[in-house]
Amino acid sequence: MTDTRDRAPFPYGIKSFDFHTYIPLADPAPALRFRDAVCSEFQDALRSGAANAYEPHMGSIGPHVEAGLGMFEFDVCDADVFTRMLHFFQLNHGPLSVLIHPRTERGELWDHTEGALWLGAQVALDLGALADEAHL
Repeated sequence: MTDTRDRAPFPYGIKSFDFHTYIPLADPAPALRFRDAVCSEFQDALRSGAANAYEPHMGSIGPHVEAGLGMFEFDVCDADVFTRMLHFFQLNHGPLSVLIHPRTERGELWDHTEGALWLGAQVALDLGALADEAHL
């Protein structure tokens, strides 16, 4: 189990943040290079469990269903790491679309819509795939 004692907490009941970066399937290489750059830049946070990296999905998953796009995700459970990662994404995402959303008790639908931030072009989500209840 990861030690969480030294993590900077988020305010306002936010548990963590997810960064979803969309992969253009016609040319995935730039997106995958960007993922590698994030992993390199945040290797200490990934190693400590302050952030997590998930394998790329080369197709639809959950509410991320826009044709021609895959997605990869990082989640961050330390407020200081979140601030650094947000700045890194702002400066380096290039033409990629990035959905950044909190994980709150308001539920998946709110987190992915009203609570969301976008870098680049906004991508349509399948809102029906999101639970309209609070996170457990």
